[in-house]
Amino acid sequence: KQEVQAAVHRLQMLLRMAEITKLEEHIKCSRRADAIKEEKLGLLTYNLASAESQIALDSEEASQKRQAVREERMAALNKKHKAEEDKMKTNEESYNTQSKRLKEKLRELEANLA
Repeated sequence: KQEVQAAVHRLQMLLRMAEITKLEEHIKCSRRADAIKEEKLGLLTYNLASAESQIALDSEEASQKRQAVREERMAALNKKHKAEEDKMKTNEESYNTQSKRLKEKLRELEANLA
């Protein structure tokens, strides 16, 4: 009976550790995603200021090159942002799978105790 109680306790600790890890990963990904959003906002602000200052002062070709560079940078930021969102989703799914398995095992052990 003591062995089963010890196993129950271990599983409960594993569940808590899994939840803490999930939350830590979520926070890390959220912070990175927020930093990317800030960078995107900065790029958009810069784009606007640049567009206003370049009106009628530049050749069409130079303007198009700058626009292409900005679009490329925004695409890279969008890709990084999506990657962080995907990491959060994967982390959540992984936790849910692990948690479900641990809870099932915990129920089995608790049933053995009863």
